[in-house]
Amino acid sequence: MRRAKQAVAVPIIGSLNGVSTGGWIEFAKKIQQAGADAFELNIFYVPTDPALTAAQVERMYVDLVRDVKAGVSIPVAVKLGPAFSALANLARHLDVVGADGLVLFNRFYLPDFDLERLEVTPRLALSHPHELLLRLHWVALLHGHVKADLAVTGGVHGSAQVLKSMMAGARVAMMTSALLEHGIRHLGRVRGDLLDWMEAHEYASIMQMQGTMSYRSVAEPAAFERANYMKVLSSRRACGTGCASAAMSRDRTSSSSTDRRAEASSGSPTSRPSWFASNLTSSSRQELPPPSPPRGRRR
Repeated sequence: MRRAKQAVAVPIIGSLNGVSTGGWIEFAKKIQQAGADAFELNIFYVPTDPALTAAQVERMYVDLVRDVKAGVSIPVAVKLGPAFSALANLARHLDVVGADGLVLFNRFYLPDFDLERLEVTPRLALSHPHELLLRLHWVALLHGHVKADLAVTGGVHGSAQVLKSMMAGARVAMMTSALLEHGIRHLGRVRGDLLDWMEAHEYASIMQMQGTMSYRSVAEPAAFERANYMKVLSSRRACGTGCASAAMSRDRTSSSSTDRRAEASSGSPTSRPSWFASNLTSSSRQELPPPSPPRGRRR
């Protein structure tokens, strides 16, 4: 962390994989002392105990975030998985106890079976653009309902996915798999495509598009989803498999178009500060009762 801070001028975000409090709080403090501008709490936890209820699991998440926030002064983002029965409610409680950002979604690396050796083997699979849809859905739903900034991770491979994430209401679009596949210069090409699209569609800034495709203006998102479900089924009957194939082809083309561009010039597009550059104050947060009494939360 210290070497990274000395080597670059961009903000550095520390990431910690933890479940319980105690030692994790100490690691969070050390990451802050090393110079991190912000901190991501990556709660990689798969509850396998049948006796553990959904409410207990959510309480663990909220308590952990509250305790970590009490131990550090830098912004804290929480990386979540999608497998919650009431994700919007959990997001609201995390917002209340001080989470500055919500990162959607964690990708759990599931093991595979080796049929010859009869062993359970680890398996690493990079993300694909089609994984973005679940992220877009929940970012669009949560936008405007929590004070925490929203970030998309998983399925972001090119400028099209970045644009969709921003329009859904995200402040951050994270990209890892594409960089592993194409190298660090891929960022310059993505940025170039992004600026070209914005100029062609007369967008002056990222802020202008953020949240424009969210569900914030829909009175009953569930009703909107039911109507969309029927619409999708109708379109499937109308055009058969050709439409699906064409849509997949367009997505692949959009994701790979950045490979044909030269690296963009230096500088950054106009945007408002992300969660790593802002500290939310208590006066700017919704006052809702957390699942358990606060224990010395510090802003």
